[in-house]
Amino acid sequence: MARATNKALDFDVVVAGAGMAGVVSAIASARNGARTLLTDRLPFLGGNMTAGLLGNFLTFHNMKGEQITDGIAQEIVDGCIRLGGALEDHRGHLPNAYGNAFSVTPIDPEVLKLVAQQLCIGAGVKLLLNTSVAETHIEGQRVTALTVFNKSGHAKVRAKVFIDATGDADLVAQGGGAFHLGDADG
Repeated sequence: MARATNKALDFDVVVAGAGMAGVVSAIASARNGARTLLTDRLPFLGGNMTAGLLGNFLTFHNMKGEQITDGIAQEIVDGCIRLGGALEDHRGHLPNAYGNAFSVTPIDPEVLKLVAQQLCIGAGVKLLLNTSVAETHIEGQRVTALTVFNKSGHAKVRAKVFIDATGDADLVAQGGGAFHLGDADG
């Protein structure tokens, strides 16, 4: 596990936010040979799927019933099936009775935490959890580094590429980038 120790850390790719989008991005990055860091303010992976106890994925299928989401996302479901955290039938997917998506994929959030961590570590992703982004460093119009902090202290994390998977566009906002803020009307 990477550690913030008041010194600079260098990576090819840094993914900020370890929800499911961040987890999948980090795994794909590392599998393609990039030295990858995944950081999150929580002590575990999965974001709202695990911390929010959402309990299921939607939209692995289009409304015709054709599976349109596969790859790493299906590997995560398959890992949950192997550990008893998802149903074995239909690759983990069930018909959705509500009609807002073709299928629903029930997942045990605790098993999902473990599977996501195993896949990240297996791909070579370095994890820096219980860590917040204090500052986004910009040169021109490019993010060049982040200052992160946790109980070990502050560290400057440099990379060639930064992926903002925070869910709230924290890196974009801190870096002065354009974003749209939702309101009560959506």
